[in-house]
Amino acid sequence: YVALLSLHYFFYKNKNYSFENYIWIFVIFLLTIFIGFRYEVGGDWIIYERYFNNIPNITFQNFSISTVFFLINKLAYHTNTQFIGVNFICSLIFMISLAIFLKNSENKWLALTISYPVIIVILAMGYTRQCLAFSFCLLLIKSLEDKSLLRSFVYIILSILSHKSSLFFTSFLLF
Repeated sequence: YVALLSLHYFFYKNKNYSFENYIWIFVIFLLTIFIGFRYEVGGDWIIYERYFNNIPNITFQNFSISTVFFLINKLAYHTNTQFIGVNFICSLIFMISLAIFLKNSENKWLALTISYPVIIVILAMGYTRQCLAFSFCLLLIKSLEDKSLLRSFVYIILSILSHKSSLFFTSFLLF
C-alpha cells in the first residue's frame, strides 16, 4: 500500500510517461503474481480446491459452477498447473481488466492505491469467481464508455457465466 502511494506521489510530481508505463506494467505483473500464487488464502479456497480436484469427473453437461470458471479449471487441469494455475489465470484476467479500466483515468496510481485494500486484497484474494465476474464487469463499463455495444454484450455474458450476482450489471446496458 505504501509502495503504491509512493508511486502515486512520485509520478504526480515527475511526469515521465515512458518510464511510468514500464513501472505500471511491472506493478500490474507483481500484483498478478501476488494474487495468483497465493496458497490457502481466501474465503472460497477449500470449496474451489475440492472442485478442482473433482474436475476429471465433471463433464461439460453436468458441471454445477459457472461456465467460465469450469473452463479455467479444465485448462489448469490439462496444463497440470494445479489449483494455483486456476488462481493465476483468474488473477491475470482480473489485473488486466483493472489495468485497462484504470489506464486512461486522470490519476491511475491513486485509483490503484485506493483499489488495493478492498478490491485487490479482499475481493481478488478472497473470492475467486466473484472477482472473475467483477473483472468482466469492469470491461463492460469500459466498453460502454467506448460506446461499443457488441463488446458490452460479450462482457456481460462472460460476467454472468462467471457468477450469477453480476446479473445486476445488465441494468447498465439499458442506460
